[in-house]
Amino acid sequence: MFAHIRDNHPLQFREIKSGHASSSAGSSSAEAIVQPTVQEAFQRQASYGPSSHRAKEINHAIAYCIAKDMIPIYTVAKPGFLKLMKTTVPLYKVPSQKFFSKTELPKMYNSLKEDVGKRIAQGKWYAATTDLWTSSGGSGHPYISFTIHYLTDWKLQSNCLETQFFPEDHTADNISEFSDNMLQEWGINKEFFVSITTDNATNMKKAFETSDTTTFPGQWFGCFGHNLNLAISKALKIQRVDTAVRSCRHLVQGFSRSWKRRRELRNKQEALNVPQRSLIHDVVTRWGSTQKMLQRFIEQQQAVCAVLATERGAWHLMPKDADIAVIEQVLQILQLSAFTDALASESRVSLSALRPVLSHIISDILEVKNEDSALTIDLKRVIKSDLESRYSVDAKKVMDLTSFVDPRFKGSFSDDLDATVNCCIEEASKLAEMTTLSEGAAQTEQSSTEAEVAEVNA
Repeated sequence: MFAHIRDNHPLQFREIKSGHASSSAGSSSAEAIVQPTVQEAFQRQASYGPSSHRAKEINHAIAYCIAKDMIPIYTVAKPGFLKLMKTTVPLYKVPSQKFFSKTELPKMYNSLKEDVGKRIAQGKWYAATTDLWTSSGGSGHPYISFTIHYLTDWKLQSNCLETQFFPEDHTADNISEFSDNMLQEWGINKEFFVSITTDNATNMKKAFETSDTTTFPGQWFGCFGHNLNLAISKALKIQRVDTAVRSCRHLVQGFSRSWKRRRELRNKQEALNVPQRSLIHDVVTRWGSTQKMLQRFIEQQQAVCAVLATERGAWHLMPKDADIAVIEQVLQILQLSAFTDALASESRVSLSALRPVLSHIISDILEVKNEDSALTIDLKRVIKSDLESRYSVDAKKVMDLTSFVDPRFKGSFSDDLDATVNCCIEEASKLAEMTTLSEGAAQTEQSSTEAEVAEVNA
């Protein structure tokens, strides 16, 4: 060990040798008494330099943690984090917050962007999804995101190209401008987009559902989950249903504002052997939340009644028997909300299943039966009417085509099979023609290059 220190760390060797000599001479000085060990001497003198490989590895790991777990960048300056790093990696000095925000994270982003760009270049045709949303936590800041989907080696790929703060007015022109700028930044020709899916907001439809191909080509589709949610929401506006839902919502609010009632509810749940779960409050922007609220109330109805029975001033919170009967009928229809996840996938193509799923919902689930009550018939009628109006003729044509080429369905769900077959032939002919033109252009370019090389050699 001493030979290694002497040959590779002369400064530390001189210090250790000097300390060893003074200790051997019987020095009684304080410096001789607290003489550091070899390991301590290294820890005092050595540290990871900012340009060392180990320091770069740790910098990257911290930046990855910040990005992946979405933790605030200022965490690197917090006493707890500094204590953690000092204990686990004592030779490493944590860089400043500015270093991560201005250097390390942008470097990581640019590296990832380059890698994603290479993968995107392998695709030929693209589909897209985009959405406007607001952040949670009370700030409510508006954001817009844009995701593209494409095939490489017959495997579906998805990449979110942008999630951007969007404080401008959410007009169709601003949304269209955002998408144009974003695609230009990534070097993607929007002419190769065959479809785009958004919610049914008017500004989104106006930005992408247009016959003007210079704005955005391809077929616009309204999100199936959003369509189904809108249809269910219309059914919930039927007077009797709305009254029952309001009474349930009033009950939930009464429990959410009283700690005593929530405490008693847990006691009654335990006594009655009912699952110990809290009541759920519905949120307008959260799909299926009304169904979950009603389901939870029916599940906890016995325990809720037991709590309110001991509090005479709260009897008004309990929904009436007629409202409970309506809720039970509504829940049978609201099972449709389970289909919102049926077509949600980034790992498989789902458009070809849209026509069969709609056919199953409209023709089977929403079919009026003899045993249906008047309210159930009204609910089915409203939902069915709304769903049937959500898809344009062009959208249905694409749905028929995609369902036809899917070997699981073939022509089983096409309204006009002959028209669908002819459409399929036309599309195949266009693709073949485009492939021929592309190959011809490539051969011409290759021939031109070979001629130029031959001329230079000559």
